[in-house]
Amino acid sequence: MDPLRIYLEAKRWADSVAPPPRYNPLLAGAFGATIAGGVVAFFCWLVGSSHMTGATIVTMILAFALPYFHLRSKDSNNAGAFASVFSILLELERKRETGPPETSAEK
Repeated sequence: MDPLRIYLEAKRWADSVAPPPRYNPLLAGAFGATIAGGVVAFFCWLVGSSHMTGATIVTMILAFALPYFHLRSKDSNNAGAFASVFSILLELERKRETGPPETSAEK
């Protein structure tokens, strides 16, 4: 089996065991911060309060951090699963290519 087929098989296994995140963690975090900041700013404007900058910043930080770290964790799990499956498949392929060891009865 060539290295490309081993890579593709390991990628398929890793994606089935620990699926990769559907979205880019950085973009998902930025989107969450934008939406949360917009909602908080809108309601502050609606109420007429301009003293909510600290709460808005904290809300935006949390709205960025939650999806970012969750999706980064999924990406890390997928990469770890790929590395372990790839090394196992490479080792099995090396053993298959070298063949079974000769025993004294075969000599």
